[in-house]
Amino acid sequence: MSILIPGVIAEEEKLPPLSDSEQKAMKALGAELLPDGNIKMGDNLTIHRREKEVSFSGILNMREGLLEVVACTYKGRTHESLLVADIDPFKLQLALILLGGRNGPLKESAELPRGTLYDIEVQPEKGPRTLVEKWIFNSTKNRQKKEDGWIFIGSSFGPDNNCLATVDGNITNINSMDGSTILNMPPGADSVNDEFFALTEKIPEYRTEIYKGEKVLVCPITIFIKEKKTPQQSVTNPDPATPVKKEDSSPASDKVDKDKLGPAEKAEGADARPKS
Repeated sequence: MSILIPGVIAEEEKLPPLSDSEQKAMKALGAELLPDGNIKMGDNLTIHRREKEVSFSGILNMREGLLEVVACTYKGRTHESLLVADIDPFKLQLALILLGGRNGPLKESAELPRGTLYDIEVQPEKGPRTLVEKWIFNSTKNRQKKEDGWIFIGSSFGPDNNCLATVDGNITNINSMDGSTILNMPPGADSVNDEFFALTEKIPEYRTEIYKGEKVLVCPITIFIKEKKTPQQSVTNPDPATPVKKEDSSPASDKVDKDKLGPAEKAEGADARPKS
């Protein structure tokens, strides 16, 4: 179902109003139409109809250390998550479906197509918006994580119909095989058996604030989720008679300067990331 998203709209045009059936669907989902035409789902999740993306606020949770999770809620595995956000994962799942996304398995099969592939981008308060993979280091392969996107697998549900991603606090996992997350790393150049660390030299610094009389370190982050464009979708060809030159879709350089790296093998508990 993709009822809330209009077709192609010129940038200067206003978003069209929602139909009665769309408004009823929004009410059933607890969503709210904002004055700018976007849709709010819960206190901290917005569907941007024109951009066809979802955004929510969070915090940088780890600048160093081993990562098993890209983003989780405060009920999740915060000890190994790069980001933490106060959202309901089930509402994120609904938002992606409303944007036309399809949840499915990590691997394509004849019976069931693979889930939609999304980019996750992160933006600090005073910094550029960038792919989250640029903040993740594959220690096993001695390089930045490949920018392959994240599969919308969608959460499973328990016998009491509770969304398991909400119960477990998972938003995006690196190597989840249990179906209790919304997005997961796809199979490819990076393996679920690889070890991943926060890439400290690329991650913004914390700032110090006073909270209830105590000094705390904070780094607010806005998280964006948008369907990943394939190389074919990214290329426009106004003249059908002229062949389109295909470009390499891989990052220009995902290698980390080896002079900044420590030994390939680290003792248990040691930090295998490059240092800033």
